[in-house]
Amino acid sequence: MRESPMRTHMLRRVITPVAGLVAALVVLAASTVVAVPDTAEAAAKTPSCGPKRYKADGTAWRCTFADGFTGKSLNRKKWRPVTTKNSGYAINKDCYFDSRRNIAVRNGTLRLTVRKTSRPITCKSPAGSYASSYTAGSLSTVNIFKQARGQFEARIRFPGTTTPGTHSAWWLFPTSHAYGDWPWAGEIDIAEFYSQWSDRVVPQLHYVPQDDAGVASRSNYYCMIKKPSDWHT
Repeated sequence: MRESPMRTHMLRRVITPVAGLVAALVVLAASTVVAVPDTAEAAAKTPSCGPKRYKADGTAWRCTFADGFTGKSLNRKKWRPVTTKNSGYAINKDCYFDSRRNIAVRNGTLRLTVRKTSRPITCKSPAGSYASSYTAGSLSTVNIFKQARGQFEARIRFPGTTTPGTHSAWWLFPTSHAYGDWPWAGEIDIAEFYSQWSDRVVPQLHYVPQDDAGVASRSNYYCMIKKPSDWHT
């Protein structure tokens, strides 16, 4: 989605201001593993994250969530589309829909796409309807899957554009706001892509210091990834 300092959901997102064209965040596979002793019984009840992996101490990781997007439609037992109509979620007046034009699964990939509309539309929201010129797609695992620790992995490629305004991201957001709303409860951005810096993908950690001295963010802005539009894990 277009740049904004505020994020309020654990989603995947992308948007572009380029008229008449689309920009898409494409995910090949997503998986999560947690460090627990591996047993035949546990393996039979959990999804497959591919070849077995081991920690430095020799114990095995157990797969807790996986989706290879091998079907023809989104697996709604694993993912929840986030819509502006139901959640009020909106950044810069983009309108989020549960539509195959914005959220599509095909050929083993998940594709999240933002489209510029031919004319402004009325976007319905619990906070009040507004005019929008962009439709967008985002996904969350809220109320379906949650995990505090482990390894989170996905194979992703980002939009192949250098036009300023395109922003794609994969991030983690707390299910409990024990310390307050964003950013007090924290946020972990595993990967963020900004088209004006098309030579890199940026990690971010958002939080508020104990002394409450404003919003703090930590990142490595020189986390260079060659050709973000290629597949990366």
